[in-house]
Amino acid sequence: MSSIVLAVFKHTIGLLVNKGRDKVAKQLKDGDVTDQKFRSLIVRDIDDVKSSLDGLSRKDLLTSISFFKEGIELLYEVFDKPKKGLQAVRGLVGKEERRKIICNVYPVNLVIYDVMLALGQDLSFAIYPPHVVDTGKEDVELLTDERVIKILRKQGIEHCCVTPWSFGAAGEEEQQLKEPWGITTNSNGEFIVGEYDNGCVKVFDRGGKFVKHFSLPTDEVDSKLFIYDVATDINDNIFVLTELQKPGTKRSWWVYKLTKTADLHHTFRLRKEDWSRGLSVSDAGKILTLRNTRAVEEYDTNGEFVRSFGEGILHNASDITIANDGHIMVGNFDGVHIFSEHGDHLNYFQLQNPHLNSVVRLTYLRAGGHVVVASSMKQLLHVETYANDGKFERSAQIRREHSYWLKGIALTTDGRVAVTSSFSTEVLVM
Repeated sequence: MSSIVLAVFKHTIGLLVNKGRDKVAKQLKDGDVTDQKFRSLIVRDIDDVKSSLDGLSRKDLLTSISFFKEGIELLYEVFDKPKKGLQAVRGLVGKEERRKIICNVYPVNLVIYDVMLALGQDLSFAIYPPHVVDTGKEDVELLTDERVIKILRKQGIEHCCVTPWSFGAAGEEEQQLKEPWGITTNSNGEFIVGEYDNGCVKVFDRGGKFVKHFSLPTDEVDSKLFIYDVATDINDNIFVLTELQKPGTKRSWWVYKLTKTADLHHTFRLRKEDWSRGLSVSDAGKILTLRNTRAVEEYDTNGEFVRSFGEGILHNASDITIANDGHIMVGNFDGVHIFSEHGDHLNYFQLQNPHLNSVVRLTYLRAGGHVVVASSMKQLLHVETYANDGKFERSAQIRREHSYWLKGIALTTDGRVAVTSSFSTEVLVM
């Protein structure tokens, strides 16, 4: 790229970020701005810039601005076409050229990210449209993929990285996570994480700093307690799904209800010995769990059994959540079933990118009403968001150095996704 084009590009972007920010902000906040409108806004601002840049040769300047405008239009046309358009573009450049393009495009994406952040936009991984590059074999999430970050480090621009972060491995031994399983959050933004093998629950603040831990009490001295999931209700009461194993007896399943300060309120036993997984609590206090991956069981706030539903429909259910409207969403390995609050089957939608034989975890983002579904395949973590009716909204994926086998998912108060994995002693936050 010539120096004149670079100069124009940098100056134009600078004006868009500084002088044009108020106008952009106003139009963004006035309503839903589509891609088409945003493109028109950028092109119109470029026209306004023409007369204000008089430090460069006018002839070269106008030519460069015209090329810049045409480039924006061309990019939108390419990305609006089917994937074969991207294949054709990709065929024009080699691997090293693509790396250079990524390194050049990354700062522009970061500018957009930073501007939106400055304007108070929600940039959560769950609902913020991802910056994706199609490599031919897979999509790469430009701002978070570890492979991109490694390239940026080699180029000396690692300070630009917008990386996921993790917690649970630092501090003294009692503060470190050991086989984290279920995870949830409360209204203060704290993370509440259950440890599978020792009946211990640990609490971290919104920044991942250890706050406290507590152990679930049991009257059985020679028994072993395992934690499978944790949840909170609208009052920040804590619920923990556990399995109790006692020598010489069948295993049993229990739900612990604790206050937000971790004082035990009561426990109740699930009615069957079948394997249970997934735990969710509605605003009205009803408690839902999955039995043997094939049915949903509902209990009231006192632990009394209410109903069972989903038999004959569910076959490989792995997680459960409750929407704002009371509808119950159950994740399978390839899709999500939607039930009414009374257990009637309403709908089913398939995932956009199902990972066969992978455990699906899902949770609900109350702000705006989105169900967030996470699945994994080896080192690839895939996250998709859907509306209440199952309409697909967006997806994103990141690749990490270790494999994932998802054991829990939660959303922070600002909509970021937190997951636990059996191959990691940390909680990953995106």
